[in-house]
Amino acid sequence: MEWFTSLFDSSDDEDGKPKPRAERRNSSSSEDNEDAGAIKYSFASEAVKEQDDEELERERQQNGRKKSVFGSVFQKEAVREVQTRPVEDFAFSVKEQKRKEALQTAMSNLYFGINDFQVLKTIGTGSFSRVKLIRHEGSGRLFAAKQMAKVELVRLKVVEHVQREKDILITFINRCQFVVQLETYFHDDRWLYLVTEFVPGGELYTCIQTKDDRRCSVFSAQFYMVQLVLVVEELHTRGIVHRDLKPENVVIDKDGFIKLCDFGFAKCIGNDPTARTHTSLGTPEYMAPECIQAVGHGKAVDLWCLGVMLFEMLTGTTPFNEEDPFETYQKILRLNYEFPGFLWMAVAGKDLISSLLQLNPENRLGQPSFRALKEHSFFSSPPAVNWTAFEDRTASVASADLPDIDSNDPAKHFMDIPDVEEGYGDLDDKLDAKFFTNF
Repeated sequence: MEWFTSLFDSSDDEDGKPKPRAERRNSSSSEDNEDAGAIKYSFASEAVKEQDDEELERERQQNGRKKSVFGSVFQKEAVREVQTRPVEDFAFSVKEQKRKEALQTAMSNLYFGINDFQVLKTIGTGSFSRVKLIRHEGSGRLFAAKQMAKVELVRLKVVEHVQREKDILITFINRCQFVVQLETYFHDDRWLYLVTEFVPGGELYTCIQTKDDRRCSVFSAQFYMVQLVLVVEELHTRGIVHRDLKPENVVIDKDGFIKLCDFGFAKCIGNDPTARTHTSLGTPEYMAPECIQAVGHGKAVDLWCLGVMLFEMLTGTTPFNEEDPFETYQKILRLNYEFPGFLWMAVAGKDLISSLLQLNPENRLGQPSFRALKEHSFFSSPPAVNWTAFEDRTASVASADLPDIDSNDPAKHFMDIPDVEEGYGDLDDKLDAKFFTNF
């Protein structure tokens, strides 16, 4: 079964603008110096040859269950992939490296540049980027382009973060229906671009804020939480920790399902349960205690973020929210939060939040296995969650969770962000060659 279909059909209607969101600050107090990983792409998926049935069956028996696959916007048939639960580190296998090299080669042979697209408007901003809605001149299809100034990337010392983001996105080409799909990437003298599919339903944050009382019903929160658990499980299986999970980094597709985006802080740390990284980064309200303390953190930081996100979906605010980031950190380290009175009936939801917001990362539900997390009562209250239906995108979507898509205003669910003239100059040729020759 194909999970993914084009998001750019010229159908549906409606108008209206989402409410502006509050600004949330990202912080990065130190830099990792470890090597970057791999890359991804949709046009280039044709470069990955299908494995024959004998090999697929052999890998299924050796490594675990086989999952459905999906195709990209420019692809008629999906590339069959085997979803594995490997013992060794998947990201560093010879087979995976060959796949990534094939995808990179195919993308580099496309010779795309920003002049092949019409830039329509700005739909998002980040710590060192702006996201543009663009239309391909040849096909008329819409895409989202993450635009980054090379001068700023070098000045902020985040070139390695961007390289990792590209590498991780390439890893998930045609592999996970809950990860936004990279379509191509390119750069010129001034700018670097990561071009992904355009997901028209807007951010989960905006979706929450436009609901009644600016919070989700238990049913809607369960619907989104199931998908978040699945995508985080997929990342962790492939040795990747996201480190910046929040509603602003989750977008809604035209069918109401989620897609995780913005892998700027993500990192591949492998599948060794003792693996740790020491960069203190993230968004203050969502940072896990061990990340704040810079004592080394692993994949369990994403489980903490899931707890914060569920709290926000059910209440409309985060549990440790303070104007001063330092005060936010102090509340997190003291585990100082309270459930509002109107949640008195959401017993299972509160219990799941408490099970995820544990100061000791080893005690968080989902460590070391996601089985216990999936079996929590929050996902079994009537009707019980059919996890397979979500994996196959056949789960029912409540009408309240379906975005109204208007082909005449495709960005209606995104903030109105002024298009400003960026004053960045060209990067010095020597620096350009040093940092971006192999991008």
